[in-house]
Amino acid sequence: LYTGHNPEYYLADLETDGNVVITLYNKQGITLYSTISDNDYMMPLEYLYQDLNKIQYGNMTYTLKRPVFDRNAQIVGFYEISIGRRSLQDAINKNLMVSVIVFVTFVIGIFIIVIKYINSRLNKPINRVIQGMNDYAKGDNKVYIDYVSNDEIGELCTHFNVMKDEIEDSKRTVAEEQKAKEYMIATIS
Repeated sequence: LYTGHNPEYYLADLETDGNVVITLYNKQGITLYSTISDNDYMMPLEYLYQDLNKIQYGNMTYTLKRPVFDRNAQIVGFYEISIGRRSLQDAINKNLMVSVIVFVTFVIGIFIIVIKYINSRLNKPINRVIQGMNDYAKGDNKVYIDYVSNDEIGELCTHFNVMKDEIEDSKRTVAEEQKAKEYMIATIS
């Protein structure tokens, strides 16, 4: 390939899907062959000699450059193989999408649990208090809010029950005093 032969003749069977790129350079840096382009371009020699025989890990590709020697151990050129990480990127994107879906599902699940907890610890007891107050306001004297807890709503229920009992006691006392007054007036007359 490096002695003047046509590289397309030797590399005609090399097919890539765009995921593998093979480029051949002569020792001056002129491109002899590339699987992605037919253009002849020249690479700076610093680039060709930089990171030889090391796999370079880029964001989208793995790249390996190696020199090509003739029989006298003289450099006649270089080859560079780049392997795209498209399948890795696709897998990362798929895993990222799955992770986002799982995370969103988890957050929604936690949100639902928190809403149910708040509903059971806050809304249901408050609705009991409101219902008890409404029933008492309508004249149901036997209302008793059965909610025992050490939180603020438990204290509210306890104080409502005490207040209701005190109002009922006051009503009985007023009714007894009224009867006593009526009896006194009736006995005087």
